[in-house]
Formats: sequence, structure tokens, C-alpha cells
Amino acid sequence: MSIPHEVRALLVCPVCEGEFEDTEQGLHCLHCQKVYPVLDGVPVLLPARARKAPSMVEGGGDGSPPRR
Repeated sequence: MSIPHEVRALLVCPVCEGEFEDTEQGLHCLHCQKVYPVLDGVPVLLPARARKAPSMVEGGGDGSPPRR
């Protein structure tokens, strides 16, 4: 992702105000487990565009169990 560090430091989840972690899928909220896409370096923080984090649905995708 290419979000400038100054901007990235200000971002929180629009639903729960949780902290984000950067993933290949986008910005992953560590609290509510939603993933927001980043398109051309612009985070799309619209709740309607968020998805449930894949690792919480079926495990980690690498055979690891779901995080709790």
C-alpha cells in the first residue's frame, strides 16, 4: 500500500474507531475485523465497502486456526 505515513497514522475504523493493520487486502480493523479496500493508494473507509476479514471466517488461509 502506498498511503503516506502521516495520513495512515490518523486513520481509524469508521464503525468502531479501532486500530488498523495493513494487509494485502486493505486496511484490517483489529477490533471489528472488517477489511477496507485501498484503491490507487486511497483508503475507501465506507462501511458498505468493507468485508469481513478472511482469516476470521475460515481460518488464516494458510491452514492456521481463526484468531480469537
